[in-house]
Amino acid sequence: MEDDRSSKKRKVRIVIAGKDIQLNQDVLDLSYNQLTSLSTEIGNLGSLERLHLYQNQLTSLPVEIGKLSALEKLWLDRNQIISLPVEIGNLSALKLLDLRHNQLASLPAEIGNLCALENLYLSGNRLTSLPAELGNLSTLKELYLNENPLTSLPAELGNLSALERLNLGQNQLTSLPAELGNLTALKVLELGQNQLTSLPAELGNLIALEFLFFDHNQITSLPAELGNLRALEELWSDHNKLTSLPAELGKLSLLKHLYIFNNPLTSLPSKIIKWTATECVEYFLTKLLWSEQNHQFYALSIRSAIFTTLMISSVNNSIPRHPEAPFYKLPKEILYYIFHFVCKDFKIY
Repeated sequence: MEDDRSSKKRKVRIVIAGKDIQLNQDVLDLSYNQLTSLSTEIGNLGSLERLHLYQNQLTSLPVEIGKLSALEKLWLDRNQIISLPVEIGNLSALKLLDLRHNQLASLPAEIGNLCALENLYLSGNRLTSLPAELGNLSTLKELYLNENPLTSLPAELGNLSALERLNLGQNQLTSLPAELGNLTALKVLELGQNQLTSLPAELGNLIALEFLFFDHNQITSLPAELGNLRALEELWSDHNKLTSLPAELGKLSLLKHLYIFNNPLTSLPSKIIKWTATECVEYFLTKLLWSEQNHQFYALSIRSAIFTTLMISSVNNSIPRHPEAPFYKLPKEILYYIFHFVCKDFKIY
C-alpha cells in the first residue's frame, strides 16, 4: 500500500542551495547544511508532511512556508531565526514545531491558529513575553519555554486543557499566574532557575501532576495546597529560602523523592520522616561524603548537611547507597546515636 501511495504522488522540482531537487516523497531533510535562506519554491510542496531544516544558518522563513497545508512536523532548531512570518499560522495540520536555539525575541499572534499542534519547543531563544493567543492551542501536549529571558506569563496559558508537560525553567519569572492551576492534565511542571518568591495556591489543583520542579529560586514558603497533589512522585525544592515545610506534604502518599537541600530549614513535619532514624542518618552521611560528580570524598558539617545542603530522597524507605562511601558499614547502633546527636536542636512537628 505504501508503494502505491508513493507512486501516485506528483513529482515536484525545486531549486535549493543551487541544487535541482526532484521530490515525490512526503519527507524533505535539509538539515546539517549551511543554508542561509530558503527558496520561495518551498511553497510548491503541498504534499510535504515532514520538513527537516535544523542545524543551518537560517535567519528567516519565506511567507510561502504557510502554503504547506499537509505539513505535520517542522524542525527548525539550531538556526539563527529572528522572527516568524505570520503565515506560520496557516499550517493547520502541523503537530510538531521545533524552534529551539534560535534568536526569536517574539512570536506572532497567529501561532495561536495552529489548531492541530501537540508539541511546541521554544527553548533557548530570546523571548521576553508570549502572545495571549498561545492559549488557543487546545490540542497542545508539550510546551518548552526554558532558557529564555521571560519575565511574565499570560494568564491564557491556563486554557491549555490538554497540556501534559510545561517547561518554564531558566527564565526570569518573579511570579506565576494563578490560572496555571487550571491545567488539570499536566503531569510535569518545571519552574527551576527563575526568580520566584512564592507559588500560587492554585497549583494544588493540578490533580494529574507527577513531577514538580521549582529548585534554584527565592521561595520562602510553600502553600499548604501542595498537599493536594495526590499523584505527585517527585518534588524538587532545593536551593530556595525555605525555613519550614507545610505539614500537608505528608499527605502525598505516592511521593518517592523529596529534594530540599540548600534551604535554611529549621524544622520538619513529622509525617515527612517516614524512614527509621538509622536509615536516615546512613543516607545523610553517604550523600554528604561521596560526590558522584568528581568521585572524591568531601567533608562538610553533618548539621549543615542534614538541614541545608542535604537531599532528602526516597520517602518510601528505598534509600540509595554507595558501597564506596565511608559510614556505609558502620554498625547501626552508632548511626542511631549520631542521628539523635545532630538532630537534637531541630524541631520536628
